Amino acid sequence: MRKKIEWSWEQLDEGTRRAKVIGGWIVNTHRRCDNGKSSTFDQALVFVADRDHEWYIVQPINPSEPVMKEAALAADFESK
Repeated sequence: MRKKIEWSWEQLDEGTRRAKVIGGWIVNTHRRCDNGKSSTFDQALVFVADRDHEWYIVQPINPSEPVMKEAALAADFESK
């Protein structure tokens, strides 16, 4: 039985996005570099295996905020 794959891209940061596919994720990264005379464009596409789609995006730690205790940092995580 065939399944229809819907390409729904989720933006991770300004140059990275991901799409859920069978067996994991397709991750697309790109960047543009302008050096004055010319510009270059780099792009990569990679498959990340994650059968159960357990890859959750966690907000980056802001270095300007006070450091929290380790127990408070891990409060949102659950073990299976």
